[in-house]
Amino acid sequence: MIKCYCDEEVAAGVALLSQAAELDHLESIYSLGIVLRDSDREESMRIMMRAHEMGSLAATLEVLPANQVRKIHGGLTAEELRLHLGPFNLGKMLRRYFVDSSKKRTSSSSHCWNPACGRWAYKNVHHDSRRSRPAAPDKMKCARMKVCSSCRRAKYCSKLCQVHDWRSGHHKMECQYIG
Repeated sequence: MIKCYCDEEVAAGVALLSQAAELDHLESIYSLGIVLRDSDREESMRIMMRAHEMGSLAATLEVLPANQVRKIHGGLTAEELRLHLGPFNLGKMLRRYFVDSSKKRTSSSSHCWNPACGRWAYKNVHHDSRRSRPAAPDKMKCARMKVCSSCRRAKYCSKLCQVHDWRSGHHKMECQYIG
């Protein structure tokens, strides 16, 4: 993930995540789906479905509509969602790398607003959703951030982070003031 998000070596990062995914490493499968979300939508959805079928709640949030997720899992609390955010130490490491690599980062990158997460992604990706082929490796970008539909300022790397931040009350409190 560091290769993809920090060093902008997306093709190399995708190759590493793909190797881990071949070994059925669930977190790598999910992360690969997130990274490819904008550059190769079909492959991303195929990967996310695989993670969903392996039991990843984070992938389930990406591939199923909210009403189906509620039907399967009920109304998940912030504490229940927190269990699926990934290892705390990974988040700390990614946040530290984000801060330390400020000279490397471009102005188009943004940190996930969920304080329990450490990922970041790109604010803008020139993306043609009609394209059926994946982007050339040198043009591949990590997925762009999801934006809060109310305030349009809060940015999240995934649906899991967005839902967790809202249900924990963190963004729910600030959204009314920054919107």
